[in-house]
Amino acid sequence: MSTAWDEKAEYLAKSRTVWFNDDYLQLLVNSAWRIDRPVCVADFGCGTGFLRDRLMPHFPAGSAYTGYDISEKLIEAAKQKAGDGAQFICCNLLETEISAQYDLVICQALLMHIPGPERMLRRMVDAAKPGGLVICMEPNWNITNASMFVDGIDIDGRNLGLLAKLWSAEKARTGTDKCVGTKVPAMMRRLGLRQVGVRMNDCTRLADPSGDPEGYRRQREALRADNFGGDPGDEGDFIRGLLARGLSEGEARLQYQCEKEIHAHLLAHDEGFMALSHPALLISFGWKA
Repeated sequence: MSTAWDEKAEYLAKSRTVWFNDDYLQLLVNSAWRIDRPVCVADFGCGTGFLRDRLMPHFPAGSAYTGYDISEKLIEAAKQKAGDGAQFICCNLLETEISAQYDLVICQALLMHIPGPERMLRRMVDAAKPGGLVICMEPNWNITNASMFVDGIDIDGRNLGLLAKLWSAEKARTGTDKCVGTKVPAMMRRLGLRQVGVRMNDCTRLADPSGDPEGYRRQREALRADNFGGDPGDEGDFIRGLLARGLSEGEARLQYQCEKEIHAHLLAHDEGFMALSHPALLISFGWKA
């Protein structure tokens, strides 16, 4: 089926490369999730199979993976990358019944895009076996925006209230929640999961021109994939877009000025800017009774 995500494979590849360090993933597997035997894994909203690539090497030998996604193009890209070592299924997870057959059901940055995200979480719980583990890796964009730093510009706290208002207005209008990560543990408890816990991802995006050149390139790409320092474009179009999303004209103009200043600074220091951002993902998990 055709979706808005069909052309997002490159964005997904660049933006997710620096969300986790491998040693931290191993710590989660061993200490937080306590996985010591082969598991059958379902990845809801798998995209191009990022979690398969990063997590499956840390699971015990004999573990099996099935990825589900609504985008045929992303599923095809995942199949080509994975070869014969995994199964991928294209479907609408809110409309497709999946039997309770998995030891572990996981998603990453999926619930934030779902109007009424608890509906999708319920589907994940339903797909887990009794005693199975459900894991959600979801953001809180307010935390992410508060972490941003650009050397040479004072942006501490600038416009955070405006962005929080923007996410709140978007939630009221569409039902999607850019800050859902902090709410998932309560959802899990309501749905009957036990021993609910939460961690946060460990990887901070530090673009440091004095460090490893390849690492600097990857971090810059990840920041730009998230439109950090991107060109805000025509001021009138930018302001009209934010007006339609719930900001006042004065608030929209302040946001434009901030983004224009950051863009100009990064453009002037294209090969040598230093910036930091923590893409806050809260990793919530619980076991099905």
